[in-house]
Amino acid sequence: MTKKILSISSGSPGQAIANITMLASISKEITSQLEVPPDDILNALSLSNSISSWNHETQLWLLTYLQHDWWQKLKNTQLLAKFTQARKQLLHHVTPRSVWDNLLLP
Repeated sequence: MTKKILSISSGSPGQAIANITMLASISKEITSQLEVPPDDILNALSLSNSISSWNHETQLWLLTYLQHDWWQKLKNTQLLAKFTQARKQLLHHVTPRSVWDNLLLP
């Protein structure tokens, strides 16, 4: 986890501390389920339901974290496009549940 946090912090100690704090605020159960994209529809919907109830800032942070993490593991350009779309949608007030369903459903 530390390597992931340092990587998304762009060399900023203050940002690293903020990222560690943000990651600590997310349940270990959810972060462990998001090590890779869900391959089960029910699990994806359950995760989407949980995440979409979080505050906007936490959801945007999780997008950044997952985008970096999944890119390092999978190198999937289609997944990058889904993250770009998800970020735009969240910033334009699309229903969070729809955004996370689109991102997480296999």
